[in-house]
Amino acid sequence: DETAPEHWLQAEGADPAIVAEDDDWQGKMRPRLNRALTSLDSRSRDIVMNRTLSDDGKKGLAELGEKYGISAERVRQIEAKAFLSLRDGVAGAAV
Repeated sequence: DETAPEHWLQAEGADPAIVAEDDDWQGKMRPRLNRALTSLDSRSRDIVMNRTLSDDGKKGLAELGEKYGISAERVRQIEAKAFLSLRDGVAGAAV
């Protein structure tokens, strides 16, 4: 039946589950993530932003290592530690 809500919602590309999930993310998780990001030191925050959250494309470990005068492996270690802090910060904010 083309008049059923399911039909026009799907036709418009608006999956109700995705819309609800996006609303939840925008309303709850994004502020938590932003607070957790501000708790990182500037180098860690920059590495996370450039490795995963950049709209311009992800930068490589070697490229960020050159920027900070450290090895690619050290960049990876800083990134891993920052992700643990972010996870704890986002999860801690939920309590």
